Amino acid sequence: MTDEQALRIGEAIILQAVEDLQNEHVYKSPSRENQKLLDQQSALDFFRGPWFTVIADAINVDANKIRQKALT
Repeated sequence: MTDEQALRIGEAIILQAVEDLQNEHVYKSPSRENQKLLDQQSALDFFRGPWFTVIADAINVDANKIRQKALT
């Protein structure tokens, strides 16, 4: 894996967490709605946990700025 590939993976992880956290779609299917809620909780845990900071540092982005934007 190249440094560029690792950078893209880190970016994709953070972007997916932002997307999961900010998903406001209301699903008709109870199982899909439940999965959305689980994804949101997982993303919230990610942003509050150490792995987010590690990934943000590794890809050279401001963890606090991203966290603040994602959580508002």
